[in-house]
Amino acid sequence: CLVKPGGLIIVNLGNFIRKGVEVDVVGWWLGMMYGEGLLIRAVDRIPAAKLRVGANRDLRVEGEYNIVAQVRA
Repeated sequence: CLVKPGGLIIVNLGNFIRKGVEVDVVGWWLGMMYGEGLLIRAVDRIPAAKLRVGANRDLRVEGEYNIVAQVRA
């Protein structure tokens, strides 16, 4: 493991749209971290504007999330 016991892992991410459906990236990460035995310390929603260009410019999920997890000692 690259993070020592008691150390923190911070992940910044957001959901996205695929084939017209929102993909729950945040939920996947939370489940994976929990399944690996990490302690979830915080999940904070961060307002963030997304790029509004390209073919999918109208299909953007607003905001991002910071997940703070701690490696069990």
